[in-house]
Amino acid sequence: MFRLRPVRGIREGHQPDQEDLSRRHLFDRGGPRHVGILRGLSEAGFDPMKMPIASLTTSEAEVAEMHREAAEGHITAAPFFETSSSSAARRFVDNFKNKYGPDAPVTAAAEAAYFQLHLAMRALARCGRTIRTGC
Repeated sequence: MFRLRPVRGIREGHQPDQEDLSRRHLFDRGGPRHVGILRGLSEAGFDPMKMPIASLTTSEAEVAEMHREAAEGHITAAPFFETSSSSAARRFVDNFKNKYGPDAPVTAAAEAAYFQLHLAMRALARCGRTIRTGC
């Protein structure tokens, strides 16, 4: 049985206590403090292979902000990763990096914005015209 503990209050430089060490998994909601949490746990000696942090929002952008060792072994779930191997994903990543630079992280949010804009433009093209309404 897995026990998840929210990581509220854990910050960079956090020293683990017995309650931290007794958990098998941590869950983090992500956000701007996520990088500091992973750094702090890494510096405190937490082993993500024994107690990974699960996050639904960690992307390549957050991983780029921390050293690789702080990110390795943790769990994330997303609809797109820069390392996705489909031909459409590779084209998108290549085009993105050509435009924004080879070190620019390609996140699920960037991919979602890209395909949503294309869906909207296809819908407009099918309509053949735009209708302006008062706002």
